[in-house]
Amino acid sequence: MPSRIEKGLETIAAGIMGAVKATKGKLSGLTGVFEHLAREHGEVTALLVRLKASSDPELRSFLFPKIRAELLSHEKGELAEVFPLFARFVELAPFAKRHDSDANKLEALLDELTSLPYTDARWTRRFNDLVAAVDRHATEEENVFFPVASKILGRETTKKVLERYEATKKRIMKSLGTGAKGDANGAQRVETAAKRRSLTKPAERTAPRVATRKSAKKAATPGRAKAKRAGASKKAPASKKKSSPR
Repeated sequence: MPSRIEKGLETIAAGIMGAVKATKGKLSGLTGVFEHLAREHGEVTALLVRLKASSDPELRSFLFPKIRAELLSHEKGELAEVFPLFARFVELAPFAKRHDSDANKLEALLDELTSLPYTDARWTRRFNDLVAAVDRHATEEENVFFPVASKILGRETTKKVLERYEATKKRIMKSLGTGAKGDANGAQRVETAAKRRSLTKPAERTAPRVATRKSAKKAATPGRAKAKRAGASKKAPASKKKSSPR
């Protein structure tokens, strides 16, 4: 597992690349939400490049869940708050359709990677496909979609959209969590959980029978006590008859 220093360096590297993307975005006229999205592209790209350079399953288990959550929340946030605006403008509507198609492909790649063990050779190939797909997608957005949209929507609108996007993305990120189904030990944990459930089921089935026996004993106890008291009360008058002649 990466050390604290390595984790810190990875975070710094992602931040630097994000800042570079944001600066580039400003120079190309990006405003508000589009400048922010370009920064996020840079940050996730830094993580993708770092992971692509390694075949270490532990590093994959550390970084991939973060990459997955970042990409999914980013794309779902765009779909919810950014691209619906594009449909209102003739110049931007085609961009929205292309984005939807790209987002579906990215999510399919993430799902496939999530289902594969980190040690599987297919994981490496599909992750490389993901890196290439994210690069193409981000490049097209930053060089084509975002500059045109920034001009059409204007600075004030893109700032308002940024506020909504950040709130939506934060909510989506919470729902996703930091874990991923594709954890290297995920299958083992699922199998272990299934075994635990199968072991507890017999106990659950026998518990009512045990409880029934106990309850039967408790139910029978008052009956015996009543019988004893009834017998005692019957004997009591006989003892009085014997003592009366005296």
